[in-house]
Amino acid sequence: MQVQTELQQLRRASVLHGNNLNQLAAAANTTGEVGIASSRVIANIDRVVAQLDERLSAVDALLARIVDRFEST
Repeated sequence: MQVQTELQQLRRASVLHGNNLNQLAAAANTTGEVGIASSRVIANIDRVVAQLDERLSAVDALLARIVDRFEST
């Protein structure tokens, strides 16, 4: 259940960062300028994506071991 909890937390974080990114895009479209906050939001999004990739790789490896175990029986 720990993996599920971590993935749910990362999903929530990605939704929040997506909302922030949409707000920055709307402001940039209105003013024609990209604010300093955009680099921070993008860095946070990159961090969440990297964490998601890491956790999903772990899930993939676990599933592969489970499949191997069933195929070898």
